[in-house]
Amino acid sequence: MLAGLFGATMLVSSVFRNQYIYVGLSTSIRTRKILVTAMYNKVGKLSTKSLGRINTGKLVSLVSGDLFNLEKMLTITPMAVSGVLLNLTAYALIGYLYQNYTHTAILTTTWLLTLLLQHLTAKLLKKV
Repeated sequence: MLAGLFGATMLVSSVFRNQYIYVGLSTSIRTRKILVTAMYNKVGKLSTKSLGRINTGKLVSLVSGDLFNLEKMLTITPMAVSGVLLNLTAYALIGYLYQNYTHTAILTTTWLLTLLLQHLTAKLLKKV
């Protein structure tokens, strides 16, 4: 019985995980398409004099790099939201099952400290 429940849970989990990935990727691709189209329309409206003063290739490369970073962020956004909800739900369930919310407080504090330390480490690595 437990093996069947575990198998069903893993099946549903993989479907939802793939749905999150699909939504994230399709959102980022649609956003990139809109922004690239807007950029090309703006560059296309520049006068000949303006185009002579700036390097269009450099402008396109700069904006493309920014769009790539935005696309990466949009790809993981659904998973970031679901991860927070999943953790909070699990901690509340642990507190409910044990009838002692001390465990929940310890786990939540540990999880939040881990997130904070990961953020600070990433900031320090960017400076190096």
